[in-house]
Amino acid sequence: METIDFSNDTFYKYRSLDDFERFLDIVLKKRLYGAFFSELNDPLEGSFSYNNLKSYHFKEIRAKLKRTRVCSFLKKRDDQLFPNNQLMWSHYADSHRGCCIEFQLTQRNNRQWHLAPVHYSDVLPAIDGSDLEDIQKIVTTKDSRWSKEKEVRAFRLYPEGKQENSSYLAIQLIAVFMGTRITLDRCQSFKRIIQSIDNKVKVFRMREKRLVDVLYPELIAEEIQ
Repeated sequence: METIDFSNDTFYKYRSLDDFERFLDIVLKKRLYGAFFSELNDPLEGSFSYNNLKSYHFKEIRAKLKRTRVCSFLKKRDDQLFPNNQLMWSHYADSHRGCCIEFQLTQRNNRQWHLAPVHYSDVLPAIDGSDLEDIQKIVTTKDSRWSKEKEVRAFRLYPEGKQENSSYLAIQLIAVFMGTRITLDRCQSFKRIIQSIDNKVKVFRMREKRLVDVLYPELIAEEIQ
């Protein structure tokens, strides 16, 4: 079962700012929400091939998936100074009106969570049992049309009857990057709010640098003063 070490990596989470209460919860309580499959955007999430699966395993898998929470984000590349993925800003950060959160995961409060890269495929994951490895295969498989995302997923399978327990993934917040379509005045207001909660968190504003004969401008980040 391929997994990622929690302790050595930094991650990006692109998101909208429409739900400001949720954003404040992230900054204040240093946590990310883990969603059930029924809450995810793609209705095909959680699909799998059960041609060779025994009926009791099928029922177990369906029951376990209903008790599994998922949180998606991107791993920061070693050569990456800031979140410069135009596709992610457009799709997940409200067309550059949202933000991107840079963070690390804490070992202490995430012992029940597993972290793994997403695999992109044109076929459903083939499942032959109902253990954690089978759950991971389902949780971390997405249609190849999403392959440019290079997504990472944290997931947690809850014991029966315990799925309403803590639904959050604990993080250490490093920085917040504001989208290019957010005015400087509003960015400065966000900075005051964020740093009144935690003055160690850096706040940046993304800007576009136009290049000759290039369709998409280069994204750069400037720390807000």
